[in-house]
This record gives sequence, structure tokens and C-alpha cells, in this order.
Amino acid sequence: MAAIDEQALVESYEMQLSEQQEQLDSLSAQVEEQGAYLESLGMESEEEALASEASFELRIDFQAFGNAWGVVLQGMVGIFVVIAIIMAIVMLLNKITGKKKEKEA
Repeated sequence: MAAIDEQALVESYEMQLSEQQEQLDSLSAQVEEQGAYLESLGMESEEEALASEASFELRIDFQAFGNAWGVVLQGMVGIFVVIAIIMAIVMLLNKITGKKKEKEA
């Protein structure tokens, strides 16, 4: 009975090893393809590729800049309206609950 369990365990490990070997083969093929691609770009290593991707071009998108002003204006108007509503509520509460001044003669 123990020999059968050991045999099943060995077969299970062998299947896992073969699956892992297939994954390693697939990954190594991908690495080779990436290396060939980098060589076609004239880069020798992945570090050089990352360094070239790190550079950027500074440009202004005037269309997006113009669209942003509409959003900014809406936000400012919203803030102004909320402040005005709070001020009106405070003034109304002061009139309703405010102390009446006594006249000194």
C-alpha cells in the first residue's frame, strides 16, 4: 500500500516538474524574442531599453488645457454658491435667534 502511494506521489512530482519545465521553456523563448527585438532596435540590453523609455517629451496639449478651464470654472462657481448658501443660512439663523438690543434712554 505504501509503495503505491509513493509511486503516485513520484508520478505527481514528475508531472509538476514537466509542467514547470514547459513554463521555463516558454519564458526562455519569450526572453530570447525580447532580446532579438532589442537587438533589432539597436539596443544591447534591457537596461538600455528602460533608459530610453525613461526620457520624455514635454509638450502642451492646448485642447486639454482649454477643456480644463471649463472644469476649473465650474468648481469655483460651485464653491462660491455653497459659501453663499452657508452665509444666507447663518444670517437667517442670526435674525431668528439673535438677541434683541435694549434701548438705553
